[in-house]
Amino acid sequence: MKNYRLLWPYLKPHFPLLMWAAACMTASSLLKGISLGLLVPLVDFVLLSRPPALPGWMPTPVVSAAAGFQGLAPVARLNALAMAVILLFALKNVVLYFQTYLMNDVSLRFLRDIRNGLYRHYQRLSQDFFSGERTGELVSRITHDVAVIQNTITEGFTDLVYQTAQVAVFTVILFSIDWKLTLAALLLLPAI
Repeated sequence: MKNYRLLWPYLKPHFPLLMWAAACMTASSLLKGISLGLLVPLVDFVLLSRPPALPGWMPTPVVSAAAGFQGLAPVARLNALAMAVILLFALKNVVLYFQTYLMNDVSLRFLRDIRNGLYRHYQRLSQDFFSGERTGELVSRITHDVAVIQNTITEGFTDLVYQTAQVAVFTVILFSIDWKLTLAALLLLPAI
């Protein structure tokens, strides 16, 4: 953890962009959960022609939209759900684009700042240091080691935020479908 604190001065100027990327990751997870949640209306509305079983905590606009769908013909319901799925996937892909763009931007800026700091440090060292060190090791630190640090920070952060948001969204979906079955499944599965 101490080593990560040493990297904070390089990451701090890019923290707002990193938070925007985290917001995009969370939004992408929510949109993925919503698109999965559209399977229930597809089966209930279109295939079975019955009102969907919505959880009690569902917001009023969602409940009123579901009631409005009930008055449509089955083909119109299918068309509306198909358009909703297409719009959700398009929106999710736009959000994923911005997440990838922002993470790459932060990653490259972070890499640039670390390498510039290393170059400044190397330029302040005495000639005796360079006579005692192998040139290949010094170049490797600048190229390979810095890239490994950059990958650790950006990929690790992406996985942490994105996977945590997905687990939270899908757990909420599971609990909203059937909380007893979800608890039974979570108790039977080993903690990972």
